[in-house]
Amino acid sequence: MGRYLAMLLGKGTLDGTRILSEASVAQLFEPGSVTTASMPEMGVTGVPTGYGMGWAINEIDGRTIIHHGGDAIVMGSWTALDTAANVAASVFYGGPTLDPYRFPSKIYVVNNLLHLARGEPVTSFGLPKEGDPTINDYTLPAALRSRYVGEYRSTGGQLVEVTESGEGPLHARLTGGDLRMDYELDFASEASAVFRNVSGGAVVRFLVTPSGLVTGIAGGLPGGPFRKRSADELSRVQTVRAPAGGLAFQLPVGWTVSWTGERFVASGPEGSRVRLEGGITTTAWTELAGQARRAMPEGDRALAAERTETVGRFAWQELVWRDGPRSDRRQRFLALAEEAGRSFSLEVFAPQGGLTPVLREVVVPLMTSLELRTVLGGR
Repeated sequence: MGRYLAMLLGKGTLDGTRILSEASVAQLFEPGSVTTASMPEMGVTGVPTGYGMGWAINEIDGRTIIHHGGDAIVMGSWTALDTAANVAASVFYGGPTLDPYRFPSKIYVVNNLLHLARGEPVTSFGLPKEGDPTINDYTLPAALRSRYVGEYRSTGGQLVEVTESGEGPLHARLTGGDLRMDYELDFASEASAVFRNVSGGAVVRFLVTPSGLVTGIAGGLPGGPFRKRSADELSRVQTVRAPAGGLAFQLPVGWTVSWTGERFVASGPEGSRVRLEGGITTTAWTELAGQARRAMPEGDRALAAERTETVGRFAWQELVWRDGPRSDRRQRFLALAEEAGRSFSLEVFAPQGGLTPVLREVVVPLMTSLELRTVLGGR
């Protein structure tokens, strides 16, 4: 990045070699539009901002600064150039977005690196001028705390688990794929709370019935809204995890599962003729579906139905067909989903006429609760 910035400061040349024309570099920094920026968490209110080809152009502390930055959940950066002083700086860090009301913002750090490079004192640009608007002084009555504890799941497959430990704040964990976010709950009222962590505060609304029953969470969190699962509902399911920890899903209580690495076979209660097979696979969908079609009885091949649908966080490719002797026909279902370079396949074997209830009662809940996690170091 230092060499890239040196090339830009050199108006397109680096180590005597021209990379871009001087006119091209000038065009990068020429505002194509001008708007008004307001970021109170960075002390910016009503500041005219030009936008060039990927670069913001601002008058900051009496000089023109060309800059850009951002966050991507687990990393952040900011880069700034002072072309008049022929100096540039970048800041990179590996970590979550940081709460700008508790930690210096990236633009504050980069802007002051430019000041220091010119022998100038640091300034407060990039620091909030007002307090955190999500702070409140409400205290949730102790008698109400337990009503919020439980598991909340969204139709997109994300999970929020609210827990209570001692007399401190309630805690929440949001998960979905490789996403892990932990919060302390700061209530503003019985129906409003701030999910607060190192990244700042997410304002959410708890859905509460007139009788005081908490039924869900809306707003503020990725993947929402979330529905709270009842104690009766949770008592009828079990969470199943692969031994290596990179795969998890839910099945009804009474189902048994055996594992071979990250592949499994699941069987229904005793006497059931339903079986599930699946797990992590490296076989592409075209090959999986092709293998299934080649194995079908010729008369059933034309009746096989292929489709794509979204369940939970995943877009599933699916194939439905039937096979077996006419005296013992059975229905088959094959599906595949992908996330972050990992593929999960699922095959269902059900007696003739039994596939629909299995899909509704077993497969869709499995798909909705499916977690494909990156496993580091074999753990």
